[in-house]
Amino acid sequence: MVSIAVTPTNPSIAKGLTEQFTATGTYTDTSTQDLTTTVTWESSDDGKATIDSNGLATTLDEGTTNITAALSGITSPTQTLTVGQETLVSIAV
Repeated sequence: MVSIAVTPTNPSIAKGLTEQFTATGTYTDTSTQDLTTTVTWESSDDGKATIDSNGLATTLDEGTTNITAALSGITSPTQTLTVGQETLVSIAV
């Protein structure tokens, strides 16, 4: 494997929501493989968002955190997750 790419690219979501990240490995023969559940995920600020072993980020507070994926000494470029204000999802009368 020569590189890991993480998508989506620099997403912005509201506080309290989740964002699914995926990791794709590229190999020397240019083939690719989904590594989402194989890589080690990291959020640079667990106070803003956490990310589980399946690439699901859960937002906790407004601000930004950097998301990366790593495997076998290779780390992906950083994707910045921006967490905005919570949004109204329903009104009950």
